[in-house]
Amino acid sequence: MRRSWGLAFVGGFAVMALDLRGHGGSTSDRYDWSRLEEAERERMWALTLRDLNAAAEYLRSRSDVHTSNLSLVGLRSGAAAAVKYAADDQNARA
Repeated sequence: MRRSWGLAFVGGFAVMALDLRGHGGSTSDRYDWSRLEEAERERMWALTLRDLNAAAEYLRSRSDVHTSNLSLVGLRSGAAAAVKYAADDQNARA
């Protein structure tokens, strides 16, 4: 997937790649999805949507990014988060 992001950037698209909290490069002793109880996973899921909103707001603040049509791509839980976020943001597509 990371190779695809590079190709998108070369093709003129602005690309921002992020790991959801507790996943990939965003794991820590406190945030490791694989070790969390169900209640903590639900709380972290809510934070994930806030993280996506923060990323979208950052992109919207940049003058070099066309912000009226943000495209979100994710794998597994990232795909679910992208769809959920896009349902509430009229300028985002998953």
